Amino acid sequence: MTATTSPSKPEVRMQLDKVCRSTVFNEANRLCDFLRYIANEATAGRGKQVNASSIAIDVFKKGADFDANSQSLVRVQAGQLRLRLAKYYSDLAKDDEVLIEVPKGRYAPVFSYVRGALVGQTKAAKKASDVFRLSVLVLPPNNLSGNADFDLTCLGFSEEIVTALTKFPELRTLSASSIWEESPSVESLSSEDADYALRGSLRAQGHHLRLVFHLISLKDRTQIWSSEYEADGSIQDMFSVQSSIARAVVFALTCPTEPLISGGPSVIGDDPDQSTQAYHAVLDAYEYHHHPSRERHGIVKEKLLVALKKTPSYPEVRSMLAMIYLNEHRYGYLSGPVSPDPLARALLEAQEAVNLSPRSGLCWHYLAQVYFDLRDSGKYHAAIETSLSLSMRHPYVLVEQGHHLWMMGEEGRGRQLIAEAFEANPRPPGWYYFGLVHDSISLGRFDLALEQVSKLNTPDFFWANFLEAVVHGHYHHTEASRTALKTLEHQHADFANQAETIIAQAVFPETFKANAIAGLNKAKQLAT
Repeated sequence: MTATTSPSKPEVRMQLDKVCRSTVFNEANRLCDFLRYIANEATAGRGKQVNASSIAIDVFKKGADFDANSQSLVRVQAGQLRLRLAKYYSDLAKDDEVLIEVPKGRYAPVFSYVRGALVGQTKAAKKASDVFRLSVLVLPPNNLSGNADFDLTCLGFSEEIVTALTKFPELRTLSASSIWEESPSVESLSSEDADYALRGSLRAQGHHLRLVFHLISLKDRTQIWSSEYEADGSIQDMFSVQSSIARAVVFALTCPTEPLISGGPSVIGDDPDQSTQAYHAVLDAYEYHHHPSRERHGIVKEKLLVALKKTPSYPEVRSMLAMIYLNEHRYGYLSGPVSPDPLARALLEAQEAVNLSPRSGLCWHYLAQVYFDLRDSGKYHAAIETSLSLSMRHPYVLVEQGHHLWMMGEEGRGRQLIAEAFEANPRPPGWYYFGLVHDSISLGRFDLALEQVSKLNTPDFFWANFLEAVVHGHYHHTEASRTALKTLEHQHADFANQAETIIAQAVFPETFKANAIAGLNKAKQLAT
């Protein structure tokens, strides 16, 4: 890539028009005004005179008494502008020859010719694009306790949440307390400040604290998420309380089914009803994925097939269909009539999902699962690294990929990812424990396995009852072994009799296979 002489004024104007008409700047009229203003000033030879005060007055229509030095409005918007420009040049500007940049620390733009294959492959553009997706402004919870001592506690909650959210590079996280001297009301904010605002309130009764948080879309003022948390205010280590609740809030906000990661229901085509139906089908599939059952499989599959027909460009629908076909390959009984060559269909849908949304870590996550079943180690590792690099280091992904790595013999890294998942999610769902149960059985730590298997909370999934039978068999628990085997027989006929052959062919460490078969045989002897 080489830069030559500066572009002419007409070329700059043409490039400005192209940038502002792009999808990256959709519904960002004020940022386009910002860009056009500083570009026009620079091409007119007044670039050195461009400063925060002139931008605040001429672009954001502030009065002459507006103090740009003490208010961060222009700096925040300039940061947003740089990110959108970086995303444009990274994703859309493959054939563009004019590069517009706004260097950090100044407002006057720089124009240059860029020759080469892809303008967007500059390191700076690529790095900035990787972190651009949605912006969320975190406001300190309102102290409604009547006790001014909790003012700093509220500020601490917001700072803990900001710190945790910044670990997700796809989000641009803003702290209201670092931008405004006094926290603004949601009513005074607009979509030009951020995409979302997180606000909350704190109430106290004695030592009992109750916090409620709401996520508000600043585009249309709708409340799209809400949750409440309780804590013991008498605990001297308030830092631990703040950290624990902040982690719970961040986990809820960044779960792949929630808006900050999934983006909420995608708008596909001209029919919003169809898009909403597809989104709900995906949510049902997420739920089914970690609580699979014979009855739910067919219902979820049918919903996804209907959604695919109506919204074929919805990538998450295809990812979830890939998961459905994977389960038919793994546990063929689940859907009644199994789809022809389910593993091939899973690969087709997962690849198409990635083609539709190549920057979706979740789509790459499900493609990795298909490669796992195909036992294509090279493509599997490439897919999970892509998934993790696209900021999907969410517990949901970490625990599944950690489990698969463990199954493939990479016990060290697998355990590390699973540990990260448990650390990040203070209230893990039961299915997180499958990897821990497998590891404990493999190590012969049946005491740990007994405790962990009780937390699985997936009573309709045959594998959970198989693991229960294994563990209770090792402990010679007659009645518990009999119950687990009876439930297993109902959920997956003849599995107990075929388990040795099935497990021998599966991707598991040899120590797990040996200990699992031994425990199952003991359970069968106890049950007779």
